[in-house]
Amino acid sequence: MRFLLREPLVHFLALTGLLFLLHNAVVGEDATLDNERRIVVDRDALLTFIQYRTREFELEQAEAELAGLTEAELQQVIDSYVSEQALAREARALGLDRTDYIITRRLVQSLEFIARGMADADSEPTTEEITAYYSANPEEFFVKPRVSFAHVFFSGEDRGSDEAMSLAQSALEKLRAEDIAISDGARFGERFLYGANFVNRSGGYIVKQFG
Repeated sequence: MRFLLREPLVHFLALTGLLFLLHNAVVGEDATLDNERRIVVDRDALLTFIQYRTREFELEQAEAELAGLTEAELQQVIDSYVSEQALAREARALGLDRTDYIITRRLVQSLEFIARGMADADSEPTTEEITAYYSANPEEFFVKPRVSFAHVFFSGEDRGSDEAMSLAQSALEKLRAEDIAISDGARFGERFLYGANFVNRSGGYIVKQFG
């Protein structure tokens, strides 16, 4: 045994094993930390995020909203989602989910809502009850309007605003009379750099684009 302990090969193997265990311990901690910090962004997460941000809890509507985003708009939504998730994790790390009264009340309200839904699942409301609830809570049923249109552009820079308005009015009458599809509307006007077809867009989005 003493002979083996004096062998350089034994020393080398022992040192190698120690380094291997140390490496696994360090890498394992880093991997765990990376997993805790990782924020997964997938389609389902973005759909849920969009529904809560717009307060329109309709999956098809959220899917249409997501599909209609430009690359820049999609990146903005992703950035907002990641930022929200990071802040939520930081809040939980600080214990705000346990010490902040507002958050506590939100959790209680969520549980009460679920419990009330389970309790009412077996009882079908009457027409009068539905009407009364709708009248008392109209904001819960409000759906923000959305529009689809083609932006047929006429510049007033060279011809003046009056002539541009006249051309636009004539084009509008022609589009309506011939029932031109939105996808074909832009060809009746002049080239516009910032988009021509707007499908299923909210009022806020339109204001942001056109002022």
